[in-house]
Amino acid sequence: MKVSVRFALAILLIGSATASLSTHAQTIVTLGSGFFNPSGVAVDGSSNVFVADAGHSAVKEILAAGGYTTVNTLGSGFNSPPGVAVDGSENVFVADAGNNAVKLLLSPAYTAVITLGSGFNAPSGVAVDGSGNVFVGDTGNQAVKEIVAHDEIFANGFE
Repeated sequence: MKVSVRFALAILLIGSATASLSTHAQTIVTLGSGFFNPSGVAVDGSSNVFVADAGHSAVKEILAAGGYTTVNTLGSGFNSPPGVAVDGSENVFVADAGNNAVKLLLSPAYTAVITLGSGFNAPSGVAVDGSGNVFVGDTGNQAVKEIVAHDEIFANGFE
């Protein structure tokens, strides 16, 4: 049987990659507690962690200060949110599947909940770009949609 040089090189590379991965120890730490079906996670510029806690129909923040032990519930009125994203101003965007909506929690208090878009069908994923455009995985409609940024959302002292 004749072995090609490419095949032998590929086996050598795979073997060395596997060996190097197995020699690095991993540390896995549990952050916060009291979640029920956490499904979406995002991190802001201050290393705070935001969690879509679908089982509790809540959005929670795990504070970096103090070693990720403080967990705060943000806003209210969510129904099984599976996705969360954070923009550069630390505003939090939520895919609220049970309410078929995408919502915004304004930084820094996170008490004001603004519906950015409705008419979705079980939105599951959400992301925001540097210009404030929000992208949504609209699961029930088998589509990806964009909510185009509008400055009036942040007008009147919200930002």
